[in-house]
Amino acid sequence: SSDLLAAAYARLQQSMQVVRIASPAVASALVSGFSERACYYVDSASFLFSAAMLLTLRCVRPAHSAAPAATSQWGAGVRFLLADARFARLVLALAAATFAGSCFGAAASLYVRDILLRGPSMLAAISAFIGAGTICGAAISGRFFTRFRNPLTFVRGGMTTASASLLSFAGIRNESTALAASLVLGCGVGAVTVAAAALLQGRRR
Repeated sequence: SSDLLAAAYARLQQSMQVVRIASPAVASALVSGFSERACYYVDSASFLFSAAMLLTLRCVRPAHSAAPAATSQWGAGVRFLLADARFARLVLALAAATFAGSCFGAAASLYVRDILLRGPSMLAAISAFIGAGTICGAAISGRFFTRFRNPLTFVRGGMTTASASLLSFAGIRNESTALAASLVLGCGVGAVTVAAAALLQGRRR
């Protein structure tokens, strides 16, 4: 059901962002105690560990099921989007938000260095605050998602919140505003991600 989907995606987002909050502190400790190379070694080891964990999973398939062709799967995806204009707009909005987030991630280090005149510690703090905000946004969305007649309200609200926080970065250039905007940005992203994923998955079902 939609409420269970929202709760599941909220838990997934929360677990991912807990790692995001802890990562800067772990990286700083590794650089201070060893060197920058240690971060890459540990990062590589974490991927190997994840791959090893995935190898323990077993996917049981029906005995006589034939895998659909890639073209048919692509066609089914296109038909899914065209079948309902609301979800087509939702996917477009998510694509735009993903693009904006990628741009922000690429520009964040330059913003910290050239505008705030700070170093890696400030960049790590911004990342941690975004992670904390995402946890809050995901928790709120997962809890109240089904209480709204139109769940797209969460997506609209999250997009508006993220937009306002990005404007704050540009308009008010100081450290406290950057941290507060990071927290608000994460909250908006968390709400959008959980609500949109639950809506799309529920539509597929």
